[in-house]
Amino acid sequence: MAFRIENLQRWWVLLLWFLALPCAWAADEVSVTARLSADSVNVGERVVLELTVQGSGRAGEPPTVAVDGVDVRYFGSQKRFESRNFSVSQSVIYQYALVPVKPGAFTIPAITVYVDGKPYASRPLTLVAGGNGGQTGGDGAAGKLAFAEWVLPKTEAYVGESVPAELRLYVASEIRWGLQQYPVVEGDGFTVQKLPEEPGRKTVTRDGRRYDLLVFETSITPVKTGEITLEPTEFSVIAEIRQPRNRSRSNDFFDDPFFDNFFSTARREQIAIHTDALTLKVNPLPEEGKPAGFSGAIGQFTFETEASPLKLRAGDPVTLRAKVSGIGNFERMGPPRVADEPGWRSYPPSSRFEKSDEAGHSGTKTFEMALIPEAGKEKLPGVEFSYFDPSKAKYVTLHGKPITVAVEGTLVPSPTPALANAPSPSPSAAQPAPAGGDELLFIRTDAGTRRSAFGPAWRQPLFWWSQLLPLAALTGFAFWKVRRYRMSDSRARRVAALQRLRCDAERVVNHRATPAGEFYDAAVRRFQIEAALAPALLAAAREPETLDVEAVCRVHPLDEETAAELRQLFAAHDRLRYAGGGAGEGQPVTPEERARVETLFQRFVRHV
Repeated sequence: MAFRIENLQRWWVLLLWFLALPCAWAADEVSVTARLSADSVNVGERVVLELTVQGSGRAGEPPTVAVDGVDVRYFGSQKRFESRNFSVSQSVIYQYALVPVKPGAFTIPAITVYVDGKPYASRPLTLVAGGNGGQTGGDGAAGKLAFAEWVLPKTEAYVGESVPAELRLYVASEIRWGLQQYPVVEGDGFTVQKLPEEPGRKTVTRDGRRYDLLVFETSITPVKTGEITLEPTEFSVIAEIRQPRNRSRSNDFFDDPFFDNFFSTARREQIAIHTDALTLKVNPLPEEGKPAGFSGAIGQFTFETEASPLKLRAGDPVTLRAKVSGIGNFERMGPPRVADEPGWRSYPPSSRFEKSDEAGHSGTKTFEMALIPEAGKEKLPGVEFSYFDPSKAKYVTLHGKPITVAVEGTLVPSPTPALANAPSPSPSAAQPAPAGGDELLFIRTDAGTRRSAFGPAWRQPLFWWSQLLPLAALTGFAFWKVRRYRMSDSRARRVAALQRLRCDAERVVNHRATPAGEFYDAAVRRFQIEAALAPALLAAAREPETLDVEAVCRVHPLDEETAAELRQLFAAHDRLRYAGGGAGEGQPVTPEERARVETLFQRFVRHV
């Protein structure tokens, strides 16, 4: 019995292992984070820099970190594994020792790590040694209970460039305090990323005093050239400050400083803390070498493209996805440029952004666009993405990899239906004139070659052949009547079905709360159904969904104004169908647009 229980336990262990294996092998997204053990130290003191690479994949060699004015030494790495609900994640931590050799504010640049051959970058950091440097704006510590400062990695930028920034608040650790009001950033000529609701909290030593530190990570984007100024940013803090107690002149036992925490009193004070004004020089983007596809992206990026499906027919959409990853101004980044090749129709793209830091300064922006081939194709149009690299002061153009597709068939226009009022051919043109003259023929008196028979008529073959002809005609007439009845019954059923679909579409169009996407679907469907009810298309049993705008316009000759408005309506429907989520398909339709579409439909019905 013990042997069986032991085997059962082994089977349970193997089962749990197999269940956990797919989750453990699930690939995590790669992220790179840099962190300092302290943001401010004295000259000669050591601070530890930890570079954490989170996610699956094989990381390369430890990257080299170089900072002017700081002695940087790599001293090791460690690996960590975490398991939560059968999901296993791993991380590699590279550790560096940083010792500043002179006072100032030092910028630790973005550190690039290669994981499975792909680059991933961290966010720049700032280390302050021996007080404020040239790139911070604040009151300075100088023995104060509290002070604030702006920390930027540089004091010169390009217009439209997203500059990472930190707004820091220092409060002495020996007092109890709380933030009463979040700061408001003011100034002209720039935009600021919204400050996080939960700032980073840590304890640091500044000029020999311990402070509680709040760090608000954000980014500043200049929108005009010249010098812009960040006005002083104010914090409102409620603090409990202890008052010194009166001591007796006698040598009392309770006069020992040990009892200060028991007998001293504290008062609540509201403290206003503000930063100094900070100036940033903004340069214009150079015009020399600017690519035609540049849409405003500034930073350092990588570019990848993919598409699906890769096998399709002409007229079916293929979705092209372009991913832009790196560090820069993702909010002002436009979509990549698609080459204008004949035989392809493209629609406005949608976009989504996944940030990898709190301020949204780094991450991945994905663009999705619909491309429709009009004929057989073997590859997608070329895609390129252009950006400006501020560190190199030049434009860079990245090209997407060639994507092979298999497009079958050709987009054939719908056949032109026969017009009901087409003129019929004249009898003279349809029938040739009879040959011969108008001479009179004489009556013949000879018997000729005809032979007479005096037997019963039913014995003659001609009699039976003459009886079969009326029978065949009667049978054919009966079949024709049955077929015509069935055809008329099928026609009536089809007309009734199309009329029901038209009523359903009318209810959607006339409803006031119908979103734009459903409204244009129903409006286009009404025109297609009305065209399918035309005699020529009804006899051909054309389905409404197969009728494009040109087929609808050819049902009956339309005036140029009506045909142009009808093409605009179908084009608006196509944009909402193939364009991204930002096209407004969830917004309600205005009463003026609903009335315009209804008037167009009534004009179309009068023509039909």
